[in-house]
Amino acid sequence: MNKNKIIEAFGLLDEKFVEEANPENAKKMHRLRKRLILRFSALAACFCFVLALSARLVGTLFHLPVPTYENAVYSAEYIGGLFDIKNDYATSSYQTFCLPPKYSPCLKPFPQEQYFSIYNASDTKKWLSRIEFSAFADPIISRFASAAGEEAFEYYVSKSSRGYLNIELKKIKKYFLNASQNEYYNYIIFTSSRHENPEMTITLDGTKITADQTKTDEEILASFEKTKESLFRIFGKEFKNAKIIREYDEYSSHGVTFLRIYFYNENEHELNSILETPVSDHICISFDNSLNWNGDIVSDNILSVADVYYRQNRTKAQNTITETKKLKAISLADAEALLYKGYVFGGHSCPICMAQQNKVDFHSYDFVGFTYLNGYDENGKATEYFPFYEFCKKIGTANNGNTIYARTYVPAIELYGYEEYFKGLESEHK
Repeated sequence: MNKNKIIEAFGLLDEKFVEEANPENAKKMHRLRKRLILRFSALAACFCFVLALSARLVGTLFHLPVPTYENAVYSAEYIGGLFDIKNDYATSSYQTFCLPPKYSPCLKPFPQEQYFSIYNASDTKKWLSRIEFSAFADPIISRFASAAGEEAFEYYVSKSSRGYLNIELKKIKKYFLNASQNEYYNYIIFTSSRHENPEMTITLDGTKITADQTKTDEEILASFEKTKESLFRIFGKEFKNAKIIREYDEYSSHGVTFLRIYFYNENEHELNSILETPVSDHICISFDNSLNWNGDIVSDNILSVADVYYRQNRTKAQNTITETKKLKAISLADAEALLYKGYVFGGHSCPICMAQQNKVDFHSYDFVGFTYLNGYDENGKATEYFPFYEFCKKIGTANNGNTIYARTYVPAIELYGYEEYFKGLESEHK
């Protein structure tokens, strides 16, 4: 498959796969999907440490029975089916991630709430509209060409084999560009033609898009003020909030493998402050610092291999992911009891891979935090979003010196049928 076809394909993916399949989020095969925010805040790290320490003391001093909930609305089996967890049992159900030794997994602090919202991704489909799509893409492509010093792009709108509207380029010089529309959102991405010219860096209004990974998040964002103004003008949308996500692996000796900068409005949806990727409209600049082929560019400091995309929901985020109910939260002590019993969920990952992992004893976990995870239907569309405790434990040191953590999840709301469900999984493994 040639590069133009690859870029075209990125714009056609369903919502489930967009964040994984786009070039800005490309990962090596050994890396599992990550659906939560990691922040490098010393204050949050202290909070997580104190909370985890107190919880470990309680678990050590007392035997914690498996909690039961008479008024629970959902069952453990329902949650297991939602996340396609068919072969998980006990603490082989976990994911791993890496951080440099100087960093801690500063997770979202657990809210002091008695009830948590459950969200449903409504099926708010809209008919495809060439008029709407052209109104979205045409001015963006024109303004990008002007800012990038590119000749005007020649393109036409076609319908893909999957029924989506798609921009097909007839003429391109320095940049690849793809735009698409499906039933839920409009999407456009551009990247430099770095296969032909590895030194090519996206340049807007005379400013190269680069980031110094040795700087703090605040310093990086400050350096992007001019680029931010260019992007807001190109995409015709301004955002008030920004955040940086850094990813590391077990092999790279060049620091981050990916660094992503999001521009968005946090107040457009409650989940924006919790999830890594905003659910509302947003711009993302993604730097790829992985060695994907011989001659690929990697750096210990200045990152220059970037993709930029803009996603525009066709319906407001508040109407596409709606609160359906509020359910009673469980305590940390209850979550620990479930954790120590092995009644946990590993998240969105291959259940066969999880079943093959070594068991991890989470009794001495290092950190605990809070996040939301969502399931998917048979068509790859997000369904319900549920709150979870997230437990993390150091399990080793990678070849590159990074610390390896295991993480697993316990639902933060009351469920029924824990013992029946997990004993059923245990008997299947036997």
